[in-house]
Amino acid sequence: MNIVKRDGRVVPFDQNKIENAVLKAFNAVNNHDNNHISTENEKIAKQIAKQIKNYSQESDHILNVEEIQDLCEKALMKADPNVAKAFRIYRNERTRARAQGSGLIRNVTQKLNASHGQNHNASVAEGAG
Repeated sequence: MNIVKRDGRVVPFDQNKIENAVLKAFNAVNNHDNNHISTENEKIAKQIAKQIKNYSQESDHILNVEEIQDLCEKALMKADPNVAKAFRIYRNERTRARAQGSGLIRNVTQKLNASHGQNHNASVAEGAG
């Protein structure tokens, strides 16, 4: 079973990543670190990951990261709405950070390309003289 990453790569589904994300959401809401994982939260995380895996196997297409996160959020709403809210907030923050990061990279690339073009034009002008 595979999934589609944000950059378009197709990679194997990793159930552990779902479980870890759910546990981090529980820990964030309960102000715990990963050393204080409750058995109940661990059980819920495993159930959610298994539900997503089953859904993906039954689906007629390869799920992408956003679809998986949507499914995870829906399952968390049933398990604990406060954790689902924290999960949604974290997702939104990460989306903004990725957008800012890609904007920054785009700006730097444009400046580097412009600088390279200016340097190339200067070299051509010097050689013409």
